[in-house]
Amino acid sequence: MIDDNTLAVSISYVTFINGFRHDVRAIADIAHSHGAFLIIDGIQALGAIKVDVKLDDIDFLSCGGAKWLLGPFGTGFLYVKGELVDELEPPLPGWATMDPLMYEKGLREGFDFSNLKWAKGARRFDSGTLSFASFIGLREALKLLNRIGMDNVEKRVLSLTGKIIEELIDLDVEVTTPREERHRAGIVHFLIKNPTIMTKTLLENKIIVAVRNRGVRVSPHFY
Repeated sequence: MIDDNTLAVSISYVTFINGFRHDVRAIADIAHSHGAFLIIDGIQALGAIKVDVKLDDIDFLSCGGAKWLLGPFGTGFLYVKGELVDELEPPLPGWATMDPLMYEKGLREGFDFSNLKWAKGARRFDSGTLSFASFIGLREALKLLNRIGMDNVEKRVLSLTGKIIEELIDLDVEVTTPREERHRAGIVHFLIKNPTIMTKTLLENKIIVAVRNRGVRVSPHFY
């Protein structure tokens, strides 16, 4: 329930079990009407379908670089709406989160952690040290997606998931993923008896699927 006591609404853009895609803009409008932030987990959406944080009026979006973005494990990012960046205080101070001049002064004279001055912009949230080599891999993966074009990627992914859904329905298999394109992305989930046996059989034929929530989850990408 969202009301005036709600601080934030946190949802997945696309659910990982059955691939349901939320109407994020509608949820944003409801959250904002009560003064709440909208926080999105985008890992099952970005790289599979087009996502526009401004069109959806998202306040915060986090996403790992693996899965649909095709990047290495250990990579990811956080989006924060521009007008919120300088209003928020980072929960974890680190060498990159501080104002560069204050950091240099702290190295020379010692840090006053009761009076920190944060770096401007998104850098204030960069606590810790990045795995720079891994992010080179993510950069190249993003170049690939951009070269193909997200319009083409989304069209291909929705075409494949739509085809799988139609074939399963023709076989009288219970599909829990919505048929409507606006409510799905790159995941199809269906219920069968003995899903573990089926996944093993498919793996023997070089088809990789996953057992999820008493059924089978299929996740085709553009390739």
